[in-house]
Order: sequence, then structure tokens, then C-alpha cells
Amino acid sequence: MPGRTLEAKLKGNSSLTVCANSCLGNEPVADDRAISHNKYVVLDSLRDGRENVVWQSSQNMAGGQDGELNNAITVAGNAKLASRYRMAFTNQVNHAGDNVLTMYDPTGDDPTAPVEAILFPRNEEADRDRYQNADIVAHHINKVDCAAGGRIRIASAALDQRLTRPAIYEALETKRKARCTVDVVARDFHESGDNNGINDLTNLDVVAYSMRPGGCRYKNGASCNRGTVHSKYLLTEWTDAQGKQIRNVYTGSYNWTMGALRNNDEGTAPRRRRGDLPGVRRQLRQAAHRRRRHRRREVRQLAPALLPGERLRGRGPARRRDGLERHRERHLPGRRVRER
Repeated sequence: MPGRTLEAKLKGNSSLTVCANSCLGNEPVADDRAISHNKYVVLDSLRDGRENVVWQSSQNMAGGQDGELNNAITVAGNAKLASRYRMAFTNQVNHAGDNVLTMYDPTGDDPTAPVEAILFPRNEEADRDRYQNADIVAHHINKVDCAAGGRIRIASAALDQRLTRPAIYEALETKRKARCTVDVVARDFHESGDNNGINDLTNLDVVAYSMRPGGCRYKNGASCNRGTVHSKYLLTEWTDAQGKQIRNVYTGSYNWTMGALRNNDEGTAPRRRRGDLPGVRRQLRQAAHRRRRHRRREVRQLAPALLPGERLRGRGPARRRDGLERHRERHLPGRRVRER
């Protein structure tokens, strides 16, 4: 078995935990196709000095992934986020051999943080109590303000039909009626091979690009059976009441399927950004200060050759030099002042 081969190569205090299906969603009545679908790495420190580094991706560490479209987010220096992912890892190890459905509820969520970790399987009842929606993805779609330039972009390697994930389609339908712009790139995941999910989207007047197998980006000779899109992200944006741009990115291992919501081991890292983030304001102030300091230095360089109350016209260094030469020709001692 590949797992045993890898285990034989481990060194030091390294360990390998193998889950038959999902580490957390292995209750007997659960979907027996539930899987450990996480794709994250937590690094305590790097040689370049960064600490608490989290890499959350849609990409598996497996052959063939270089032929598919994927995405990833890297966050460094966020001890709280790294701790959350370490906890998720420990949970997977501790529950790998039991038959208990272990779910995450909103108590671990941090919706005000710039970056947080939303983990799966979800406790849908707890989410309904906290967010008024049992589907955590639909909840985040519902937050978009369509009256303030709201836009929603979705890329998903797997998309269930409306019958399976009704809350998502209801949220998208509501946003389209409110005149939000909605665009979707997805690979339909319906078992029968039809295109029900994409058709459900187009019935809502959503621009949908169906990525069926074929036309793939694999290397020559490799299989195209799984299509081209392996990305998994949701992008939302609108303008708040203060006129600041709100942009959110939800990305990770999570596909838009019922199995991902209820049974799979999954993780997604929402990253939130407002147009007036403190770091952005600080950078703008620093840039403005540098420009003012540069202008003051130029004025001091030109001032000795200027008459009191006179200033040079024009913009840019070239015009300032030309103006200075004309000024010297007109006003320096020993030169004749030219008539205009």
C-alpha cells in the first residue's frame, strides 16, 4: 500500500495517519464515499523568518494536478489561524479510527477576522441557529449587497444540482433578482453524467461556464477524465455604507456538494478586505509623505536662483530646468534682460 511505503520512509518523530474514508465523517449511516478532502499545510517557521505559515489550497499533492487549474492562499504570521489548522489536524488524527460523526459548529468561527478557517463537516443545526441558514456557503452569499454594486464569482471543481444543495441556488436566485452580477465556472458533479447543476444555474439567469471533460490542459499522453477545473473559491464584493469597497475570498478544499458540507474533512480560508484597511491607509500616508518631502527638496534646490515671490511654471523636472535657465538668462548679474 502507498501509505505503508511512505510510513517506512518517515524519520524522527514523524507520523502518518491513514483514514479509510473521512477521518471525521465515518459514522455508519454517513455517506460511505465521504473522504478526507483537506489540502492544507501548517509550517511553524521558515528559513526566511516567517512563522505560523498556513498554505490552504485546492490542489492535491498528487500526480496529474499540474494539468488542472487550481488556486491557493498563503498566510504568514497569523498565530490564531495556524492554531486553528493545527487543531483541525489533531482532530483528524484522533478520530481516524472511530465511527463517530465529528462536526464543527460556529463557536470556532471568527467572522470579524481578516482571515479565518471554516472547517467541515458542519453542524447544520448550529449554523441555522447562528447564521439563520443551515448552509454556511449560502449564508456568505446572502451577505452580498446587490444594491451597492454586488458581484459574485464562483469557481468549483464539483457542483451539485439544486435538488441536492437547494440553499445555494435559493441564495443565488435571490441575488440575481436583486440585480447582483453572478458568474460561475464549474464542473457538474451529477452522477448520471447530465448537466443538471449548470442547467439549474442558467435557469436563474446566471452566466455559467460548464467545464466538462475534454479540451484539457494535461501533458501529452495523460488522462483528461477529470476535466480542467479543480479550483474551489467564492469571490464576493460590494460597497458598504461608508463607500468602502468590500472584497471577500473564500478558498480551500471545499466543493459545492452535499458530501462536502455534511461528511467530508474540508477546510476553507475566507479572506476579507475593506478599501480602508489600516495597512493600506498607512502605506498611502507614507507615499504622500515621500512625495511632499521630494517636492520640498526640489524647491530648496531651485530657490537660490529665484527672485522673491517668483516661481517657475510648468510641471516635471524638465520644465523646471528649462524655466530655471530662462530665469537665469533674464535676471542674473551681467546678463541683459530680454524683452518679452
